[in-house]
This record gives sequence, structure tokens and C-alpha cells, in this order.
Amino acid sequence: MKFNKCTLALCVSTAILSGALHANAQTESVSAYGSAQQQERATYTLYLTNAAAIERQGDKRDYTQRLAEVSKLQDQVFNQIKAIDPQAILTARSGLVANIINVELQSGSVAQVKALDAVQRIFSASNTSSVKQTEATQSVQQNATVMADEEVALLTPYTGNESAGAGVSVAIISTGIDYTLPIFGGSGVYGENNDSETPPPAGSYLEALENGAIEYSGFPTAVVAGGWDFSSENYGNDANPIDQNLSYESWNGWVYPTGMGTELASIVHQLAPGASLHAYKVYNVSGASWDPTYITASGPSLDKLVQAFEHALDPNQDGDISDRIDIALLEASGAGAFFDIDGNASVSLLQLMIERVSAQGMTVVTHAGDLAEYSLYGDAEAKHRNWISAEGSATSAITVGAVNYADDGETLVVPEWAAMGPVRGSQTLKPEIVTFTDNQPVVHISNADETAAKYGMRSGSMAGAARIAAAAAVIKSQFPGFGPAEIKAVLANTANIDSILESDEITPAEIYSIGHGVEDLDAAISSPLVAWESASNQPYVQFGMHEIADTKTVHKNITVRNVSDTAQTYSLSFKMVGDKAAHEALTLNLPESVNIPANSSVVIPVSMIVDANKLPQWPLMSTADHTDANLKATELNGYISLMSEGKPELNLGWMVKARHSTSITKRPNAIEFPTYLGWNPDTFQTEWNHLAWGRELYPDDEFGNGSYQSYVASFINDSKTETTFQAYPLILQNRTVRPDLENVKGHKIKAVGGAIFDDAMCTVSGKKLNIAVSLFDRADVALANFQERGPQLFAYDLFFESVVLENGWNESFSDGTIWDEAQQVNQPRIALNAKGQPATYVIDYSVAYDYTNPNGRMKESTLPTYFTNNGKNIVSQVCLEDLYHHELDSVEDFDQNFGFHIQTDRHTGKEQYEPIAQFNPIKGGNYAVEESCYFDWFTGMDVCTDIANDRSVHVGFAAMGQDAEVGELAFSPTYTAQPGEEVYIASVGASDLGGIGQIPAPKDFMVVSVNDDFMQIGYNAMVDDDGSIVARAQANQVFSVAEGAEMNTVLGKIELDTQGFFTYGSTDFEPLELHIVNSVTGTPFAIDQETHELYVVNPSALDFENNQEFELKILAQKGNTVGETESIKVMVTDVNDIAPEVDEDVAAAMPTPQLTFKKGDSASFTMDIDGLFMDVEGNSLSYTVEGSGFTALAIAGTQITGELDSEGSHQLTVTASDGVNEVSHTLTVESTYEKDSGGSLGMLSLLFAGLIALRRRF
Repeated sequence: MKFNKCTLALCVSTAILSGALHANAQTESVSAYGSAQQQERATYTLYLTNAAAIERQGDKRDYTQRLAEVSKLQDQVFNQIKAIDPQAILTARSGLVANIINVELQSGSVAQVKALDAVQRIFSASNTSSVKQTEATQSVQQNATVMADEEVALLTPYTGNESAGAGVSVAIISTGIDYTLPIFGGSGVYGENNDSETPPPAGSYLEALENGAIEYSGFPTAVVAGGWDFSSENYGNDANPIDQNLSYESWNGWVYPTGMGTELASIVHQLAPGASLHAYKVYNVSGASWDPTYITASGPSLDKLVQAFEHALDPNQDGDISDRIDIALLEASGAGAFFDIDGNASVSLLQLMIERVSAQGMTVVTHAGDLAEYSLYGDAEAKHRNWISAEGSATSAITVGAVNYADDGETLVVPEWAAMGPVRGSQTLKPEIVTFTDNQPVVHISNADETAAKYGMRSGSMAGAARIAAAAAVIKSQFPGFGPAEIKAVLANTANIDSILESDEITPAEIYSIGHGVEDLDAAISSPLVAWESASNQPYVQFGMHEIADTKTVHKNITVRNVSDTAQTYSLSFKMVGDKAAHEALTLNLPESVNIPANSSVVIPVSMIVDANKLPQWPLMSTADHTDANLKATELNGYISLMSEGKPELNLGWMVKARHSTSITKRPNAIEFPTYLGWNPDTFQTEWNHLAWGRELYPDDEFGNGSYQSYVASFINDSKTETTFQAYPLILQNRTVRPDLENVKGHKIKAVGGAIFDDAMCTVSGKKLNIAVSLFDRADVALANFQERGPQLFAYDLFFESVVLENGWNESFSDGTIWDEAQQVNQPRIALNAKGQPATYVIDYSVAYDYTNPNGRMKESTLPTYFTNNGKNIVSQVCLEDLYHHELDSVEDFDQNFGFHIQTDRHTGKEQYEPIAQFNPIKGGNYAVEESCYFDWFTGMDVCTDIANDRSVHVGFAAMGQDAEVGELAFSPTYTAQPGEEVYIASVGASDLGGIGQIPAPKDFMVVSVNDDFMQIGYNAMVDDDGSIVARAQANQVFSVAEGAEMNTVLGKIELDTQGFFTYGSTDFEPLELHIVNSVTGTPFAIDQETHELYVVNPSALDFENNQEFELKILAQKGNTVGETESIKVMVTDVNDIAPEVDEDVAAAMPTPQLTFKKGDSASFTMDIDGLFMDVEGNSLSYTVEGSGFTALAIAGTQITGELDSEGSHQLTVTASDGVNEVSHTLTVESTYEKDSGGSLGMLSLLFAGLIALRRRF
């Protein structure tokens, strides 16, 4: 697909076209719940819920019966559609790999049709554009460099063999093939059509073109052996897939790829001349049926591609797929695609189709993407990770990247336009392989100009994909039994990874750019082995993304298959790419070598161990951190290599990401402010200890009484690196995932908080609006997984309080569409900027909306967005002046209860028809003033007062160890805590004391880490979700104690925990006590009620040999209030107090070596003492040996070796030691001189004795 100019606002992550032909303009008044309306009659592709033929149970080859069943079900669905729209027309159907029908509908009926139980998804099937025919449109525009024919040197076939690829079929799914060219077995005659009465010459291009809509006798040829036209000149399909030589350019910049199919087919044919080609035409450019003076053009649509796949899977259409095409070359589009075959998350049905046909044995080859120079809103300033094309993201496809020579003609460089992986969602490695994409020799489509060059050079992503399609054909020809997985694996295993640079021509390329390197067909067909990861059947090992507290071990298996007739032995090693600090934390365990029997497979275990103690600080926190250097520091990758002398080296890529996880130990026993100090008789006043920060936020009332309620506690940062915590008033929370969304891989919102804070970077207002979002599942990058609502990770709407009340949204909210810009606040969104970094965008209302450039007035926030990549927490920051427009032009204008609506690709913060969330970002929560009136009987008048319903809350942190009292500390909503640091946390809200009626629910807040996935909900109260005002013991605490420890030995402090952050602690009048409430053998432990330390009270109960673990149930109690019970464990460690023992049975069975030798000579012996000693405590043993009369005596492991040159009984003593205790045992060796007459017998005796001495070694 070629565009003169394209931005990814139109073409990111689309599955069929890059969106230019029929992209719907995105307006900024999108419905709050993503609904849209269609207003015209059009053709739609309906993906039905019933299984396609190949998904149904039964015979795996013949699908005739199942196709009939699918067709019957399709008829039933269409009858339901006719009941909705009597004018509906069934235009096409498919049922082999996908159950879809094409239906022409009145657009107003789409919603009803979509609601049918049998309809899973609806796609637009219209992608036709037209333009008035001119002389320019009639001329052929070649999508390749035109050169003189004598300057073009054709490609040498892979392996140098003119029959390379023999017996293999390759489908070219494109614009068709000009099979009349000599290279494809055609006549090479163009023909003339000057005389309308005289038909063009037989076999000429013009004759084939004139018969383009019907079956044609000149097709197939010896090279182009089959195919079909699914985008015919008559808008149907036919048996003549001739490539059309008209050119076309649409108003929006889309250029019809004239001759592309022909050129791609010529690349495949040059490199694999023995393969047969099949032309599947899914494009069309021709004169319009209503007026031949207009040229119409159309590109691939979902239904055309599905039909092409179905035909390629069953070329003779008899329901039996044993005649399927072996290799399919498919164009790709879009970027940043998301794919996860294990969840309900496919961006497009086409990705699923690729997986399905691959499962049936068809190898699909496509490219990784060619949009790396584009970002969401314009040109890219840096390459984006995860920028793989939609089709290329399918796991089973062979996804091809690009490499070319630099100006020096020697250095290999990845081009600027080539996409980087991996795939979002599945995290599969794409591209798996790269190849040359510049100046590939091609043959041009037939041209009326006889002087025009017949050959040229094609460059670009599809040229590279065609090369690898040919390579796949050669592999399939060499190994007919190989399926898609083996073909991909051997190509990747044997590719050349040496000396490839990134686009800057400086930085060595890593796996996300080049996969396994450049194809090497000679190595591929000569390799006796092929290897892949066992679970995924892919030629790489993805160890995943992990947050780690201590260590993490990930186990994988590699399958190695020997395709030769002889056994193979290979050594194994692994390589780490780059010089990265995090490499110190990785240990990869794998065997040193492997032996694979002939024509067999073995499975090799591979384990990746990540040590959190050696991990560096994760470098990605906010927008500017997302540089190429920092991203590479997190992308730990390399290769597992199998090597054998004289044979091709095999490589499997591996990838892992890891960072520290944040956990905290809470010290929740809180100080409550104001704190009652008692009555002062000197001043005749009640005295209070105050929190200065609380009084600043909520000043005393007119009578001098405190009007705030605050709690201060602390927590310890248990992370091994520093953690930056941020706290926000809670706007909304979803405690669980809605059942219908549990298996959906879109982004689901767990909690949202926000407020306005001071920020000096906001030079006009001095204030910023922060919105913090925590998701249930990680987002790979700041992009949507599904694209219907746009590419942003999430967007939120702010609505004026007056608009909320006027529309009743405070009672029920369903759709917040507002057209008057003066009544709109803004719609900030989180997405990738031009550098591929997470950023917040707002609408600049000073710029007029332009429907031709719907994103033209999106302005990037001047403040950074916090996001770690592969994370759950995102914090958006916007200066208030960036939100000013119309009458919203001061900080004071934000002092109102805004309506707040947020949505991701698959979730809204609150459900439809619930009251909209409201919060005052200045005050830090919902704030309303209500008038309360009563009738005064004395005056006979109503007396009214304003009563504030203040649900605001403020949360902050402060360092401990300062000289100031807690009440005088300055608290901040952001704090960076060092490893092991204890930090104060305080919450402040308006006082809820006094008044009449039900006590209001506690005000809640959220604390997030901007370094990882940590998020915790808290409350400005002692009571939280666990319903208790007292803490509980922290779950899963583990203590250790040595057996026989002395009385009163302290094991450690029992830490406390709670659902929030604050609980009631001990006071002088009522202590908080912890009790052991289960019976434990020997009653060895007790708890110090002042310190909550666990200590030993019965040392005799601590015997490692009898009990190695105790489980204690701990209950917290404060007065008559009882908390929850939690379990802790105490592990008893062994004290080495028992000596090793001799196994008397083994000792009795030990043979005595009998040596016989000539006088003056010597004899040697070997004894194995394995099992002679045992240690009941399981300690490892070491051995020593000593004895007299031996000329040599030694022990290695359990093997004793010695030598004697004298006869007699010789004793040796073996000592076994466990490091503290030892035991010895004496053994005897007998020796005699040979008698003169018994030389032969003496030698036999010596041999016999040796055998006896050695027999325990086996």
C-alpha cells in the first residue's frame, strides 16, 4: 500500500487498509460511551458467532458436510436480517476459515443487526474510490525504479539451483499477476485495441485484460498455475486474476499500487523458480460501470481477504483442503497492533484468519511494518517500540523486517521506516527475521509503450516479504514434512545476526529490530537440526515481564528436532546483547550439551533466574525518561546458541523484562488530630494538639474550633530501590472486574484519583491538574488495545457543574455529547507523542476544528506524564492554562464540582446510567453547599442556613527523623522514599463530628507508585473496608529460630497491617494486644505486649529433627474490640549437634580388596565407600583417609585409590565430617606375592580383585 502522505491518525493499527480510502473523521464530540451513528446505505461484513467449518468437530481434511451446516446457519441469520431490513441483500459469504456474510443494509438498521445473538462483530465492507479518467490515469505508474533492461541483473535462485522451490505452491495475495509476461510463461505480447471490431491478439495482455471479468483460456500458465479474482471489474469475483496496468491516485493521497502483484511474483519466481505461483487478486482498478470515463479503485477488504484465504486453503473448492497452497504472501498495514490469541483481544478478524490457516498447514509471510517514520499525530521523531503491522502481529505468521547496505556498501543497517517489535499483548518477537529490501530486481507489468523498460528495481517492505516467501518455498521443497512452525524456526535458527546496526548507523541492532538476523538459505537447508520453544512453537523464548521482590525463576523448554539420519551432539551457550547493568541480575541455566538421536526430538529445560538484589533502578518513570537508551536498558535480550563443529550454528532469541516491585510494611497505629489534651484549669479551656497542615487546609471556625479531622501513621518502603509515592483524593473505584469483561484484554479501570496542585512549571496559573489512573492489568505502552475509540490509552471528559445539573447527569449519565465548545471543558487523553513517549494531550480550542485533520488541534501538555511502560499506573498532568478557553480562564473557575467521565478502549470508569462521578479538583473532592431551613415559632419566619457537605480529602507524606514534632511537619502529595525508609503518611478532611443523622462514609484516597504497579486505597478514618478499627498482624510473615534457642530469645517484631493506612493503637488506658490463639506443640513462643516482639518461652520445644515449622494464628485486640486473625510462620533452623554415623549393614558388606603381585612390583586398588556413612540431619559430608604401609593413598568424593608394594594386611581409616562432628571407620586391604608357578593365575587373581574393587562404581 502506498501513500503520498499519511499520518497514523488515519492508519495506525488497522487490519485491512491503512485507512486512507474510507477513514471516518474523528470529531472531538465523540459520545461518552463510544457510540456512533451511520446515516447511509452500505455493504457490511458480519462476523457470526457460530464456528466456521475448520473450527467444528469431525474429519480434519474433508469439510464438505461442515460447510453445508455453516451455509444453512448463515441463511437463518440472513432471514433474521431481512425481518429488520426487507431491502437487505446478501452479496457474499464465507464459511471455511471464518463464518462471515456480506450484506447490503440500510445504515439505520446496523444497530439492530449488531444486536442479533448470531452477530459477533460488524465491519464496513466498502472501500471503493473513484476519479475522473485523464491521460495521467491511463498511463502506467510503476511502483519501482525504472532502469534500462540491460542494467538489471536478475536475482540468483536461493541455493543456486534453478529448481529451488520445486513442488511448492505460493499464493500472491495482491493486485493479481500479469501472467502474459514471458517470465511467467506468457506470450510477452501487449496487443493493440485501436480497432474495436478487431479483438487483441490471442494470448496478449490486452486480450487477458478484456476478459478480466470472466474465465480466460490463456490462464493458467506453466508458472502461474492458479488463482482467483476477488475484486473483479464487475464487482463480483471471477477466475481471471490478471493484474491491471491503470494508475490511480485518490484525493486523500492513496496511490493504487499498480503492478505490485506482478513485481512481487517476479521476486518470488527469481529466488524460487521451481515453485508454482497462484494469483489472488484483492485489488481492482478499472473504468466505472456507470461511466467508463471514471476510474474506480478499491483495495483489500476483510471479506476479500477471507475469501482469498479460503480459496488458497481449498483451491478446487471441493471441501477437501489436502490441495491447499503451501505459502501465502500477504500485504500488511498499520502499526502498533495488539494481538493476543489467548484472549478476546484480536484487533481484527484477519489476524485470527492467519492463525487459522497456519493451523491448517499454510505458511503466511508478511512484513513487520513500514510506518516507523510516523507517529500518532504526525511524523515520528524517534522509532516507537511495539510498532508492528496488524497482519504481522499474528503469532503464526513469518513477519519480515528490513535491512540494507549503508553508503559504504558493506555495513548492514536497519532502514528508518522499518518497524520495531515486539507485539503488544502477546509480546511475541517480531520481526523474526530481516532481509534486503532495497533495489530488488523485478519485472514490470505490461505496457503499451514498447520502448518502456521491461525490468526495474523495487524497494520496500513487500519486496523483503517476497524474498522470504521464496525462502519459505525453498525450505518447504527441501523438507516437505515441515509445517509453518518448522519453516519459520529453521529460517530464524540459521539466520545471520552479525554486525547489523540500527538506523543511526552507530548503535548495534538488537532483537526487537532484527529478530534473528538475515536469512541464510544454505545454512537452513544444510542444518540437521531445527529448534523452537516448546509451548509456543516459536523460534524464540519469551520469559515475560516481571515485578520482583526477591528472586524469580521462569522455566521454559526448548524442543530440538534432528531431521538427519545420524545422531547429533551440540554444545549450548547463551549470549546477552549489549552492555546493560541489569545483566548482573540474570542467570540462565541450560545444559552444556545435548545429544539428539537420528530423526528424533529432545526437550531441553531452560530456566531464567532474576535476582532483584542486583536489578538497577527501572529508568522509565515519566515522559522524558522514554529514550532509546533507557528503553534498551530495560529490554534484556540475547540468543541461546547450539553449536557443533562443521555445522551451521542455531540461535533462538530470548527476551525478559524485570523491575523491582514496591511493597510496604505499615505502621498503622495512628495519631489522631486534633488530639485531646484535657482541660486546662488555668485557662479554663479544653486544650488540643493540632496538625498545622490540617488547620491550614481547614481553618478554625468562627468560634476557634478546629474544623478538620486528620490521621498520621507511617509505613516502610520495602522495595530494594527508591520509590516515588503520590497520593490523590479518590474519584472512583471498581473493586472487581465486571464478569463480562473478565476475559477481555482491553484496559480496565480499577481506580481513579485526582486534584489540582501547585507547580512552578505552570507559569501562568501556577497550578496543574493531575489525574491518576490504576488499571487492573498492565498496559504495554500508552496505546489502546482496541482501536474503535481511538488510539489513546484513555481519555477523560470534564463537564461543568451547571451542565451536569442541567442534564440530570448527577442522577443518571449515559451520553455526554456536547457540540457547543464554550460548554465543553476539555477531553485530555494519554497517548504516544512523536518520540514514542507517553504524553497527555489536550484540545487547543484557540484553533478551529478542521474535519480533514481531526487531530490538528491536539496539543501536548508541557508537563510530563508518569508511566513506566508495562505498567498499571498512569498519572496525567496538565497546567490549568492549557485548559483555558472561552469563559474558563482562571484558577477560580475550577472551584466547582466537575462531572468526570473516563473511558479506555473497553471500559468506562462508571457504568452507563449510573450518576456521573463529580469532584472539585481545587478542594480535593466533592463539595456542595445546601440550604437548610426550619420554621421559628417565636418569629413566625423560616430561618435558613448554608450547610456544607464537604467530601474533600488531602493526603501527604513527610520524612521521619526530623527535629519538628509530627504536628508541625510539612506534608507533600509526592515523596521519594529510599529503600527501607520509614515515611509518615497523613490524611486530612473536613470534620464529620457533630451533626444529626447517619455518620457519613469515610473519605477515601489512593496512593500509587510511579515506579511500578503498587496502588493502595486508604481512608481518612480508622474504619476501612475490613470493618475493624484495630490492625491485624501482617499476613505471610516468616520468622526463624535455631533449635534449642535460649529462653527469651527474640525472633522479631510482628508487623501490623490494615485495609487502609490508619488504625487505633495502644493508649495509656487501653493497649493494643496481640494474642496467639491456636495451640502449638510445646507452647514455645509468646508475644511481648509492649513491643509486639515474638520470643521463646520453651527452648525444649524447638527441635529441628521433630518439628521444622510452626504456624501461629495471631489475633489483635484492643479492649473489647477484636480484629481479624492472621497466620504467621516460624521456621526452626538446624543446629549441627548430631555426628554422622556408620551404616553397619553397608560396612559389613564392604569387600576386602585382595591384591597379588610379584615381589619388587606393586599393585593398585580402588574402593567406593558410597553409603558407608550417613547424616541424619541431612548435612553434606566430606571425607579424609589415612593409613600406613601404602605407597599411595587418596580419596576423591567417595572413591578411595591406593597402591601397595608389600604383602600383608594393611589398614586404612576413613573419616567423615559434617563440618562440626566426625566419625571414622577402618577398612582392610590384603596383599600377597605371586608364586613362581602361578603366573597366569596370579594375573587372573589381580584382575578379579580389581573387578571386585570396582563393582560398586556402576
